[in-house]
Amino acid sequence: MNNLTTREKAMAFGILLILIIFLVYFFGIRILNDKYKEYQTQLKTLQDRKAFLDELKAENEKTQEEIKLLKANIEKIELSFIDKLETEVIEQYLMAEFEKNECPYLTEVQVKDVTTSPIVMADGKTSDNSVLRRSVEITYSTTDGFLPTQYNATPTFMVDGKPDYKAYEDMLALIGSADFTQFDGYDGFIKTLKDIEKKNKDCVKLVGIKAESQHGYMLLTATVDFFGATFTDRESTDTNKDAYTYWSGHTSIDTKGGFIGMPYIVTNENSAWRNVVIDMSEVKGFFARPFTPYVINAYFTKMIDKEGIRYVIGNMAGFNTGDSSEVNSDDYEQASQ
Repeated sequence: MNNLTTREKAMAFGILLILIIFLVYFFGIRILNDKYKEYQTQLKTLQDRKAFLDELKAENEKTQEEIKLLKANIEKIELSFIDKLETEVIEQYLMAEFEKNECPYLTEVQVKDVTTSPIVMADGKTSDNSVLRRSVEITYSTTDGFLPTQYNATPTFMVDGKPDYKAYEDMLALIGSADFTQFDGYDGFIKTLKDIEKKNKDCVKLVGIKAESQHGYMLLTATVDFFGATFTDRESTDTNKDAYTYWSGHTSIDTKGGFIGMPYIVTNENSAWRNVVIDMSEVKGFFARPFTPYVINAYFTKMIDKEGIRYVIGNMAGFNTGDSSEVNSDDYEQASQ
């Protein structure tokens, strides 16, 4: 190496430098360049992947909003029906509405289920869901504008289980009084129907009205349909606490003195009707009594027609209700009324 000239040394150094540069390029820059291209390719792939995922996310958010909107529409449809139809609650709701508008003289309530057609889906199959319909026919009496009124035994004619004759006399004196309005109850009946009709048009429908002239007064009848539904995959939770869905009446009423149906004589010592005998017109004449033999029914009917109900139940059942030898049957009948 020492024998080489300066020129030769410069050439050798140049060749060595070129070799080094080549090796650096071959094993360094070229590899890095290849890696860079590879990374660029990966970056492009990842960017494309991210763009796809971003688009999928946006589509998913859109889908979620559509699902949310669809669910809200389903819940709206579900909640347009009453979640459960309970007869006693529906009756209580209607009576409360009428009484609120001064229609207290209820005469009859009839409830029946109305058959609805099955739900047929687009593919022709019958749905497991179904619509329920319960119809209530409720009848109220107006006043006659002449006779005084009594509601829920108010005013009462009994004191300590005995007749209060002074109360009878006071009410008799009111007959024909100008304090009583002709057909009191009619305007309140119409107002109640309007209130019911507009309160919840989706699930409560007024389907019939009838006004009948009676013996100086009117009977007013309304038919109201309540719609419910059963859903196999219900989306909604009904928090509607309207009176026709959930019981809102009294739950702590003392019923010791109450009774269902009028017996021949009321013996319940807690009842304001204690010792009151059934109206003679309710038992006079032959009526079917499926619980007793025909011949016994005939004999009982004959005795009532001959002696009066007060004497019959007093003599046969041991109640102190009077003696036909002292008071005739017409007097008994009048007293029982």
